[in-house]
Amino acid sequence: MFQSFKNIWYTFSLICNYFCTEFILFFIYFGWIFAQSIESPGVYQKICQIYYNESNIVDCTLIEDGDVEDEIQQRTAQWYLYTSLAYMFPALFIDTILGSYADKYGRKFNILFGIVGLGFIQFFHIIILNPLINAPYWLMIPVSLMSGFTCYVNIIPSSCNAYLADKISDTSSLTIRSGILSLFQLIASALGGVCAAFVVTLWKIKQQPNKVRTFSIEPIHEENELNSSNKSFLNTFKNIIIDIKYLLINGWRTYTKKRSGNKRLFMWITGGALMLSYTTSVETRISSVMNSYAFRRTDDNALDWDAQRLGFWNGIGYGSLIVGTFIGVFVFKKILKFQETTLIIISLLSSSCRLFLIAFATTDLQMYLANICGCFGSLIQPATVSFISQLVSLDEVGRAFALFGIGSNITFILINLLFCSIYIMCESWMPGFLFLFIGVLQIIFVIALIWVHYQSKLEGISAIKVVRDNTAGNEQRPRMSIDVSSFINRHFKVTQNEHNDNRDKNVALTSLKKVLRNKLSQNNINEGVSNIREENRSINKISTNLVNPNNYYERRASIITFC
Repeated sequence: MFQSFKNIWYTFSLICNYFCTEFILFFIYFGWIFAQSIESPGVYQKICQIYYNESNIVDCTLIEDGDVEDEIQQRTAQWYLYTSLAYMFPALFIDTILGSYADKYGRKFNILFGIVGLGFIQFFHIIILNPLINAPYWLMIPVSLMSGFTCYVNIIPSSCNAYLADKISDTSSLTIRSGILSLFQLIASALGGVCAAFVVTLWKIKQQPNKVRTFSIEPIHEENELNSSNKSFLNTFKNIIIDIKYLLINGWRTYTKKRSGNKRLFMWITGGALMLSYTTSVETRISSVMNSYAFRRTDDNALDWDAQRLGFWNGIGYGSLIVGTFIGVFVFKKILKFQETTLIIISLLSSSCRLFLIAFATTDLQMYLANICGCFGSLIQPATVSFISQLVSLDEVGRAFALFGIGSNITFILINLLFCSIYIMCESWMPGFLFLFIGVLQIIFVIALIWVHYQSKLEGISAIKVVRDNTAGNEQRPRMSIDVSSFINRHFKVTQNEHNDNRDKNVALTSLKKVLRNKLSQNNINEGVSNIREENRSINKISTNLVNPNNYYERRASIITFC
């Protein structure tokens, strides 16, 4: 019996070790969505109490006046904008540093740091929404500012995807693992929303009263003692800053350096689509704007939802994403052999249909139908991970995904400012116009991605994947970041003009072959001479700085790489 238990424990340990990233993301998103679903009506009522706390006419737990509701809707969008900007301004710079740090030292610290930030802001949500404490809601602005230094919104999912990209070189396996990661995330989100709805239903969580006692803050003064090791700390910090500087430069070059064909443009288009899709997912599921849209009650076609119905709707929505992601990854990809660009297009079209239905929805059935139509919305994440890995060299994959968090922060600031402004301006005459606008933006990216799909086929992007899959694990040479076609164009000036003389091209390519042969012959001679010398003298130690695989500043691309 003990041996059986030991075998079971050993198998369980192997599973946990293999799916460690997935389990971490599961528990994070379960707690996050659960908390957001329960807190959403409390935040709405809290903002109402800011402006109507002294009024005996308005009951913030049951708003009946349409004009009052319009004002509360606009105020909620404004406060959401303030807290989001307070979070994003420090996150924009800190995420840059954390992404560069993780590119050299690993992703685990970033994931842990993001978890700390998420727990920090949820703790203050409990304090502010607790009727016994009743802290003022403006405290969420400095709290959001402090949590921005942890970058928890973007750093957790981007670090998990980058961690998988660092560990897995096979693009097909990377697509499957990224899809499994998305499934764990969606299952956690669905369970979080459904569990929150059941908690509200069974426990009958009471709404906050209108009159509660006040809350005051007193400053705390502390004396800081000087550390005797300040000098060594400053030196260490200086070295880290220097490393981050070079890592940022290399990360920026990953997206800006010249590449064969239209690979650089492909990266920007697919990266922009992923950032828009991620921001849209946040804005249309767990944001205060979405909650305000669902809680409207005074219009003729208002949904008039509460936390229970919102929780069930979010749970069913994430559940449909689970089914759609499973079908997309294991049916579209493994059985039907769809290209990654096809999966991205399907994902954006599905998300756009969902947004259009939400914009014109007047009943619960239409809202649930919208979630079903958007079931393929999460396919964009694993498909983009796999497609980007085909556009860059193997040693650039981690850097490419590390900068996604930085780009997501910039996109979140701009799009959040735009979305909140649109909702404030259009709330009184068409509250669903915001979702219509987001859907049109995604359709524009669909048109661009259709061009990427056909152009990538012409440039043979899928052929690169086949070569990497066939040679995965068989080559021990360094992974260099030089482009063969760029080498030919630079050294032999071979142009792609159809009217060029074929004889000149053949001469240039023949010359290239001669160079490669001579280089190989010279390399073989040098290896023979070095072997003879090694027999006659003692072996010298090679500097560890040169053989360290993490120190890619010392790598130099060689023509031998491509022979």
